Amino acid sequence: MRFFIILLLAILPILVKAQANRYDRAAETPIINTYVPIPSEMFMLMKTMASDPEVRERLRQQKLAEEKQRQNQFERYVQLGIECLKKKQIANFLDFSHAALKCGYYNSTLYYNMGVAYIILKKKRKGKKWLKKALEKGNIEANKALYAIKKKYRLSYNWFLY
Repeated sequence: MRFFIILLLAILPILVKAQANRYDRAAETPIINTYVPIPSEMFMLMKTMASDPEVRERLRQQKLAEEKQRQNQFERYVQLGIECLKKKQIANFLDFSHAALKCGYYNSTLYYNMGVAYIILKKKRKGKKWLKKALEKGNIEANKALYAIKKKYRLSYNWFLY
């Protein structure tokens, strides 16, 4: 017993010292300043461009054109998704609907169809999430689908809205 106590007293200071020495010095990190000031000529050019009505009108027209393009892209993805639903290709429908949502627009029917698709693919949690989003956006059919899920009814392709 004495042997173990003496051994412990002999080894303990070594362990404590080794632990303390590991954190004695702070880590060395280089300070890199990445700030680059704008040249005054560039600043003046930006100021004159912002005050010029022709430039502002051109930028406004460009924004409108981009918005219209995104809206057309959204509608195209939704149409492709509906075609996939009619062919019973649920995975392709989900791909097109996610691409449509990346355009920045939404549609409560799209949310509803995504919820039903996930339920059919046996992803109940995701399906309920999308159905709840559809219900928040005003789709009344989503409430019926959520009730059917709650009562453990099996959803089929007849539940999709076109």
